[in-house]
This record gives sequence, C-alpha cells and structure tokens, in this order.
Amino acid sequence: VHEHLTDVVIDPTALEQVVLDAETLEVLEQLELPLDDDSKPRPNAQEFLDRLEARIAKRMEGTDPHQNWKSLSERLEALRARKIATAEESVEFLNELMEAARELVRAERADDEGRLGEITVLDPRQGALTQIFAEYAPEGRSVMVEQVVQDVDDLVAPVRGTGWQSSTPGDQRVRRELRLILKRYSLPTTGDLFDRAYAYIRENY
Repeated sequence: VHEHLTDVVIDPTALEQVVLDAETLEVLEQLELPLDDDSKPRPNAQEFLDRLEARIAKRMEGTDPHQNWKSLSERLEALRARKIATAEESVEFLNELMEAARELVRAERADDEGRLGEITVLDPRQGALTQIFAEYAPEGRSVMVEQVVQDVDDLVAPVRGTGWQSSTPGDQRVRRELRLILKRYSLPTTGDLFDRAYAYIRENY
C-alpha cells in the first residue's frame, strides 16, 4: 500500500486537475506544503497523510477527544489503506485528500475559536448516504436518517477497501446486513431505497 501511496505526488499540475482554488491554496499553505518553490522537494501522499495525522493527533490529546477529530482520523486511516491502481483513481484519491485537509483546517479554526461543538465533520460517503435515505425514505415514516446512515457506515467501514465486492460471501453479507438495518428502522428491504443504497455502498466502499 505504501508503495502505491508514495507514487502519488502533491504538485501544482495534479492540483490544477482537481481544484486549485483560493481555499485549497490557503489550506496547503497552513499545512506548510511546498507548491512553487523548486528548492524544496514536493511532498508525496505518504508525507501529506503523515502531516494531517500528526495535526489530528495533537488535537486528540486528552482522555475524551471530540468526535470530529475521531471522524477525521478514521477518514485518513481509510485513505491510507486504499490501493491506487490507475491515474484516474490517483486523481480521485488526491481529491479526497484535499477535502480531508480542508475539513481539518475548518475544524482547527472552530476549535481555536471555542466552537468545535457547533460543526460536524462527516465522511463524504456518509453525506451522500444521508441524501439517499432522505430522498427515498417513505413519506410520513418516522426515521432518524442520521442514525440509519451511521449504522450503515458501521456495517461497511470494517470491510472498506478489502475487495468484498468481488467475494460472493462478502457481497451476500453486506446485502443481508443492509436489509437487517432497513428492517430495524421499518424501511423497505427491497425496491429503490435498497437498490440505490447498495449501489452506492458497492461503488464507494
């Protein structure tokens, strides 16, 4: 995994392919990552991840770190575990890395201003699942969408990046557990909601 990660270099060309806006540049400057100075080696993805994780670890010091720091830490662990097989996936990986960096800086600012509890840091996957469940949940059904999404994420987080999609037992287990979660919240276990949620999980986990 590390061999693949270190092949991804954070440089201006790659950033321009993703999103080279003022906010991204500000984030990279705050992380002290060189962009235009040829005298400094450009950081690879491994070094970038290490830098982000070190900053999160500093914020997590103490007996009861805030959930936002835990969420960011888990997000970076999942990125570190990913294997990058193609150039297209490398750009996607870099995009997610940039988003995690932006979220980290946003959380740091909120923490420094004493309002960390006023923001929520979510994995983008959870945000997309929230949209799916909010859109497809039956009208008038009393469902706590955030809790459903958390249960689904807890289901698939342990198998993320393991290739479960290509394993018949793995695929069957995710399908079965997803149906059990839907049933627990009195949601339909077949039809559009299940199909859309499963398709997203299969593609993104």
